[in-house]
Amino acid sequence: MIWIPCFSKSKIKELTAGETDATTYSAFLIGHIAKSDDIKQPMGDYLLDMAFDLLESAQEIIGGRLVYLDCKDKPKIKKLYENYGFKYFNTSEKTKLLQYYIKI
Repeated sequence: MIWIPCFSKSKIKELTAGETDATTYSAFLIGHIAKSDDIKQPMGDYLLDMAFDLLESAQEIIGGRLVYLDCKDKPKIKKLYENYGFKYFNTSEKTKLLQYYIKI
């Protein structure tokens, strides 16, 4: 689930197909692709490509429009996800992990 109040009203409308009263929104979660600053861009891209191939199949069956992930605040990890098109939207108060999303 993505915590919607992190976004502006116009972004909420865009991401939720007009559900402007929503406070949370279901999303696919990608977990633990890059946990270390040692991740290399080509390997990270390969793993993300594989994950998105599976997500496209899931999306055809159950729908969905957002993917999110949590990551450590490390430059190489952030760069990997940002270069792939993910956008930062929040930092978890509980885990202190950065949260990113991408619309599919």
